[in-house]
Amino acid sequence: MWTAAGCWVRVTANPTYVCYGRTGPVPAPVEKGRAIGKLKIWRNENLALEVPLEAAESVEVGNLPQRALDAATEMVINLFRSGAGKI
Repeated sequence: MWTAAGCWVRVTANPTYVCYGRTGPVPAPVEKGRAIGKLKIWRNENLALEVPLEAAESVEVGNLPQRALDAATEMVINLFRSGAGKI
């Protein structure tokens, strides 16, 4: 990202979901307003902003087909993430 002064600055965002002391997907059920993680904004190597994340709406436990699809989706996403680090 270019700043107003014409300098190049690398800005990255890193959402981290922490629930029951573990990272990763937040298990249902989730109540609206519940703290579910933090969003960290980095400017080069410096932490510029850290904001708590809260659930925007309540989410109930899905039925078996929904949960199976969600698990398969997470597995594929994790495969891409682990492969991207090797490129």
